Formats: sequence, C-alpha cells, structure tokens
Amino acid sequence: MYALGLSLIAVAVLGPAIRPWYVLWGLFVIAAAGPGGTVRKAVVAGSGVLALAVLPNGFAPDSRQLTYAVCGGALAVCALWCVRHAPGFATGNALPAVSGGHRSERSA
Repeated sequence: MYALGLSLIAVAVLGPAIRPWYVLWGLFVIAAAGPGGTVRKAVVAGSGVLALAVLPNGFAPDSRQLTYAVCGGALAVCALWCVRHAPGFATGNALPAVSGGHRSERSA
C-alpha cells in the first residue's frame, strides 16, 4: 500500500497536468499504510491540512469557504478531544444521575 501511495504521488507530480487534490490521493494512502514514526505523523498532519485547504477547482478559497473550513476543522478537533479525554461523554455515561430521579437497572 505504501508503494501505491508513492506511485500515486509520482503520477500526480510527473503527469502532464496537476491539480492540488491529485497529490492528496497518494498522501491519504501513505498516511494510512506508511511506515510508523515521524514520516507517518507528518503525512497525516499534511494530508489533514491539505484536505481542508485544497479546493477541487484549484483556486484559492474565498472568505466564506475559508470560514467554513476553519469552523469544520475546529469542530473536528473538538470532537476528537472529547473522544480522547471524555470517553464516557460519547456513550452518555459521563454525566451523573440526577438525585431523586429514576435510576435504571444498568446504572445500579
């Protein structure tokens, strides 16, 4: 799979026409199947940033598109932080039961 990612990047860079998202195809494969360590972390970060920054038409984003991309990235970071640091929050087990309320059999 790693060789496939390198091949896709080579075709994108050496081809007669290049669009920015052509490189992303190879980066996604390398991010998923690349060797562990620094290379993989750098490719994962780079592909994540480029996925939000590169538009299919190849032009720079306008202010509305940039605002949507930044808000979407911030929302993704918040969601990942919640999953990482508050695992019970996603399943509904993080909040304590209300005193005097009905307790289900599962929480007893």
